[in-house]
Amino acid sequence: MLPNKLVDTYRGVFGSYTFRFISNYAFWLSISVFLLLGSIYSLYAYNVFGSIEKNLKTELEHFQRALDVGGHAAMLDYADRRSAAFDSPRLYYHLLDADNSVLASNLNTVPQLEDFEFSWIGHQFKTFDAQQGDKSFRLAAMDAPQGNGGTLILAESLLPAEEKVELVFDLLLRGTIVTIILGVIGGALISSLLLRRVEAFNAIIRNILAGDLSKRLPINRYSGDFREMEISINLLLERLQELMAGVRRVSDNIAHDLRTPLTRLRNHVAMLEERGDPANREIVDNLSREADDLLKTFNAALKIAQIETGNRQSEFHRHDLDVTIADVVELYEPVASEKNISIIQNLTPQASLTGDRDLLFQLVANLIDNAIKYTGADGLIEIILERRDSSLIVQVRDNGIGIPQADRHRVFERFFRVETARSEYPGNGLGLSLVSAVVKYHNGTINLYDNSPGLCVAVELPADTSQ
Repeated sequence: MLPNKLVDTYRGVFGSYTFRFISNYAFWLSISVFLLLGSIYSLYAYNVFGSIEKNLKTELEHFQRALDVGGHAAMLDYADRRSAAFDSPRLYYHLLDADNSVLASNLNTVPQLEDFEFSWIGHQFKTFDAQQGDKSFRLAAMDAPQGNGGTLILAESLLPAEEKVELVFDLLLRGTIVTIILGVIGGALISSLLLRRVEAFNAIIRNILAGDLSKRLPINRYSGDFREMEISINLLLERLQELMAGVRRVSDNIAHDLRTPLTRLRNHVAMLEERGDPANREIVDNLSREADDLLKTFNAALKIAQIETGNRQSEFHRHDLDVTIADVVELYEPVASEKNISIIQNLTPQASLTGDRDLLFQLVANLIDNAIKYTGADGLIEIILERRDSSLIVQVRDNGIGIPQADRHRVFERFFRVETARSEYPGNGLGLSLVSAVVKYHNGTINLYDNSPGLCVAVELPADTSQ
C-alpha cells in the first residue's frame, strides 16, 4: 500500500489540467506521427517492392529474348552469367511446356503462385514459397506465356526486401510508442512542477480564506505569465484587505453604537419589570421579549459577519464530533419533551475532526432547534453521524412541515423566511445563515433533502485523517 500523501500526489499530478492537456497533446501528436510514419512506411514499401517488380520485368524481357534467340541453352547461359557474382542463384526460373512438363528449372519445388499480399499498393507480381536445401523462403514471381503453349516463370527472393520493410515498420512503431511514452512522462513531470507551485498558491489562499489577509503570493523572479498573475493577485489581495478593514471598522462601530444602547434598553425594561405597575405587566413583558429578540438577532448577525470575514479569532482543535452532538441533544431533550418529540441518535463513535468546537456546537444546536420548532407534537427527530472516506456526514431528519423545493436555495440567505412559516413560527431568519457560515468556515458543504414527510439537513465536514 502506498502512503496517503504519495497517493494524493499521484492523484494531483495525473488529475491536473496540465497533465490532461499535455496528454491530449501527446495523444494527437502521436496520431499525427503515426499517420506521418505510416505514410513514410507505405511510400518506402512501395518503392522497395516497386524495384523488385521493375527488376523482374526487365529480367523477364532478357530471359524471353535469350529464349527466343538461342533456346534453352541461351537462356541457361544468361541465367548463369547473372548469378555468377552471388553465392546462390539471384534469379530463379521455371520453364514449362504446353503439357506442364519441366523443360528447365533451378527450383526444387513446383511454384504455386498466389496474389501478392501488398497488392493494395499497386504491384502486380505474384508470390510463392520455395524450399532450397534446409532453407524456406518466399519469392516474388512473374510469368510469361510462350508461343508453344508453355509458361516461363521468373522469380526473385523477397527476403531482403521484406527484412528492410519490417525493419522500417519496427522503427516507425517504436518511434510512435516512444513519442507516447515521452509525452506521458513529460506531462507528468511538467504537471508535478506546476502542481507544486499551484499547491503553494492554494496554501496561501487557504490562509487568506481563514482570515489572514496579510498573506501574499511569492513573486517569481523571472518575467512571464506567472509573474504577471502573481503581481495582479497580490494587488487584488491588498485591495481586498483594505475593503475588509473598512467593513470591520463599520462592524465595530455598529457593535459599539448599537449593542450598548440595546443592552441599556434591555436593562431599563428589566427595571420596569421590578418596579412597574402590575397593570402594565403584559406590556413590559412584551417589551422585554422584543429587546431580547433584537439582541439575539444583532448578536447572530454580528457572529455571521465575524465568521464570513475571518474576524473571529478562534483556534481549531481536534475533538470528537459525536461528543459535541450528544451534548447538544442532552441540552435540547427537555425542550423536545415539552412537545412529546422523540430524539433518536445514531452516532459513529470517535468521529474526530479539527475545528472550532463552539461554532460546531452552535451549528448542531441551530439544526436541532429548527427541527424541534417545525415538527409537530408527537414527532420524531433522528440525528445520524457517519464517516464516509475522509468526511464526516451529519444528518438531522425530522417529520415536520419541511421546506418547499422552490425555497431551499434561499433559506441560507440572511433574514429570509418561508412565507408559510413566517406568521406561525417566531424567528429572525438567521439560524440557517449561521449554520451555512460555520460549514463554509470549516470547508464543508450543506444540502437539504426531502424526508417524506419533513426535512433532512445533511452537513459534510472534513474528518481528521491523523487518527
